[in-house]
Amino acid sequence: MNKSNSKILRYWINVVIGLAFMFLFPLLPPIGSVTEVGMSVLGIFIGMVYMWATVDGIWPELVGMVLIGLCGYVQDLTGYSAVKAVFTNAFGSETVIVVVLCMFLFSAIEGVGLTKYIARFFMTRKIMEGRPYVLLGVFLIGSYFISGTCGALVSMFMLWPIAIEICKKCGYERGDKFFYVIICGVYLAATIGQPMIPFKGAILAVITSLNNAFGVQINGASYLVYNVIMALIMFAVYLLIVRFIIRPDVEALKSIKIEDIVSEDIEKMNISQKIVLFIMAATIVCVMAPMILPTTIPGIGFLDTIGLLGIDCFLIAIAMMLKNKENKPMINLKEYAKKAFSWDIYFQVAAALYVATAITSDVTGIKTFVVETITALLRDKPVIIFIALIVICAVLVTQVANNMAMGIIFASLLSGFTAEYPTVNLIALAVTTGMAVFMALLTPAASPYCSMLHARKDLVSSSDIMKVFIPTAVLGIIVYICVGYPIASLIFR
Repeated sequence: MNKSNSKILRYWINVVIGLAFMFLFPLLPPIGSVTEVGMSVLGIFIGMVYMWATVDGIWPELVGMVLIGLCGYVQDLTGYSAVKAVFTNAFGSETVIVVVLCMFLFSAIEGVGLTKYIARFFMTRKIMEGRPYVLLGVFLIGSYFISGTCGALVSMFMLWPIAIEICKKCGYERGDKFFYVIICGVYLAATIGQPMIPFKGAILAVITSLNNAFGVQINGASYLVYNVIMALIMFAVYLLIVRFIIRPDVEALKSIKIEDIVSEDIEKMNISQKIVLFIMAATIVCVMAPMILPTTIPGIGFLDTIGLLGIDCFLIAIAMMLKNKENKPMINLKEYAKKAFSWDIYFQVAAALYVATAITSDVTGIKTFVVETITALLRDKPVIIFIALIVICAVLVTQVANNMAMGIIFASLLSGFTAEYPTVNLIALAVTTGMAVFMALLTPAASPYCSMLHARKDLVSSSDIMKVFIPTAVLGIIVYICVGYPIASLIFR
């Protein structure tokens, strides 16, 4: 069997397995406190997660939501009326609308070519000269920032070529230790950087799920501070792993100059790029200001009233109304969004949020079953064991399942442990796991971006990835348990 036929066969095997969970799992007798409706919802969820990891996106979500509408989950409605209610609630969610608007607005960063200026800023820091590990650290921070503001793919596409060029100039080739640690480092920072801004992309869905489950409102400014702290700690851990475990030969890097890293000149920013930079800064300031400053200050109360949805709409309107001398759009958001808009994210956010609500609903009994099972297993055990178990499960499961969906599910499920673990700051633990699930490192199924890393056989082999990321994942789990949760407990009281 040739490679193409083998790939097709694997695809259909995975489709059959995923659909079997959706259609056959509900036929099993209920488990514990899980109801018949809960068995249907659980089977649909498992099937969706499995196919998110193994087959094309979008259609599993559509099939799954239709089945949820037909399984009896929607109270007092049946048939088409129930299915319509599922889709209306899922795609009419404020979170889904905001995710779409943010993708639309932030597409301008790459669209006007602003990303090359961001990359150049990080790559021209004099502090890197003669300091190999500082150079690697700057790559990590640069990749983190670019991913957080522009997207993980943008970060990898921009920084991998620069990293490869540096390695070539220093005589490093594929298979050399420094070559694969810098390639993997760019990916690590890019995946950790995805949830940097709490109102952009998939992390908004995770935080919304947490807010709904606990009946609180996570402060975006506090989350951003926590995220940056944990990212810097993880980068320090990665540098220590490289320095003392991988131990690459870095002598050739000690003589490299800034001119060797970024040799070509780029033009000064044009007016469109300056406007986009201002709009991006204004977005962050306008969203964060009501979270930090009293709403009695003139203007702050208005920002708090219109919220993220209103702020996005006003800034999009400003960006689109500006015209140049030829009466053409200075910032052509419609054109930029055609390339930047992700239908996968759109459908996954809608489906994952709705399914998370279904799984944690009292109608299904799933949350009760999970709480009872874990409580029974950990009875009379120290609370640190419970915290460790949650973080370990979150990091391990995200290696084979969609990280956004796992973040939503863990955030929702943790709200059920309030009575059993009154001394545990469950909101802090939910925030911790919500960031930890983005540490998707080990398998192509961990995330689309991890799949892309594994697919670049011209840069890194699977064994190279494992050499770097197995110790990173292990130490990362320890960091989130021993450092991440205590810090989150201080920030999110």
